[in-house]
Amino acid sequence: MKYGFNIAALAVAGCVVASSMQAGIIYEEDFVANPGVVDGSVWDAFDANYSTPPAFTAPDADSVGTETYDAAGGNPAASGEAQVSYTSGIGVDVDRLTTTDAGFLGDYSSALPAAAGHNQELTFDFFWAETDPGNNTYSGLQVYFTGNGITWYYGIDTSGQAENTWATYGVSFAPGGAGWTDTGAGGAFDTDKTLVTEIGFRFAYITSTDNTFAFDNVRRGYNVPEPETYAAIAAALIGLCMVSRKRLAELLGPVARMPWAA
Repeated sequence: MKYGFNIAALAVAGCVVASSMQAGIIYEEDFVANPGVVDGSVWDAFDANYSTPPAFTAPDADSVGTETYDAAGGNPAASGEAQVSYTSGIGVDVDRLTTTDAGFLGDYSSALPAAAGHNQELTFDFFWAETDPGNNTYSGLQVYFTGNGITWYYGIDTSGQAENTWATYGVSFAPGGAGWTDTGAGGAFDTDKTLVTEIGFRFAYITSTDNTFAFDNVRRGYNVPEPETYAAIAAALIGLCMVSRKRLAELLGPVARMPWAA
């Protein structure tokens, strides 16, 4: 019973450690009063031209959707957003919203000085809407990057996100690339992520109705422990040490009372 309690206590401490993480920001774009970065400039929409697995080509034909800067949108509202909209009747297509902003390119390994040995990540806010509330035409959000000439993509599960709402998502660039898939060219994730030349989002739509997708608060960052994380780790180790010493004393107690121990 004692061991069960001790294990539970350590598990609780572990949960504290896991939850006490804060993101360090390397670079971000929040689109606040910044219309110049959209509309075919730093952020641009292109046709993805993919099959299965996706095959990105460059340069792609320009998107059938229209990328715009919407000052009235954003998360929070009226803070600005990058928006891609589509008109009904043009069939099924897949687009990507990509950036040439140098702050989002380059080395995504933990060796980047700003990351200080921590795994990098990309987080963002996403919004979707369409004119027929019962149609639910949106599907297939992915984050992708091209590095060392190889394109990798990561599927985002948006099944719990209601229409006309914002949700925050993120992907990790941890070693090994769990969750990432290359386009069949035999890439090496840990090498390719150090030479990122293009990064952005890809999304599928069925335009039987008008569709709108929006992105905001795109952040390149990394996870770092908060001070209380170290405190929790120290407390857990001290507790484990005290438990071990007490148990050792219980085990050695009878030996210490033996005649030859006098």
